[in-house]
Amino acid sequence: MTLGTHELIDHTGDLAIRVTAPSFDALLETAALALFELLLDDRTTVDARTSVDIPIDNAQSEEVRLKGLLSELLYRFEVDRFVLANITIESALAHCMGERFDPARHSRTRSIKAVTYHGLAVTRDDAGGCSAAIVFDI
Repeated sequence: MTLGTHELIDHTGDLAIRVTAPSFDALLETAALALFELLLDDRTTVDARTSVDIPIDNAQSEEVRLKGLLSELLYRFEVDRFVLANITIESALAHCMGERFDPARHSRTRSIKAVTYHGLAVTRDDAGGCSAAIVFDI
């Protein structure tokens, strides 16, 4: 699948990104990788050693699915110390590859407390591409 792009956008007091991708699944993948680019100094140091599967409830809105996936990945980072190397969305499952945070190899750049619903809206263009602005509470 072709990933999208992300960029930091101005937001007073919090951290925000805009993610753009050719499909909703690619938007989920791009947003997940962007989260770890925000958390880590260099995400390229993360190896795909272990897998974690995260269910995605396709009965929910796209906004709920996006926030839910990012929130679950943030939780797994904080509690299990899981860092993401790559991700593939397959139907109702996010297949995540990564490893346990190793302070000898990974450097954390910032703390993110939560993924918010503030201004969260998935929009689509005429070609089926998606974009979303995502605000993180820091």
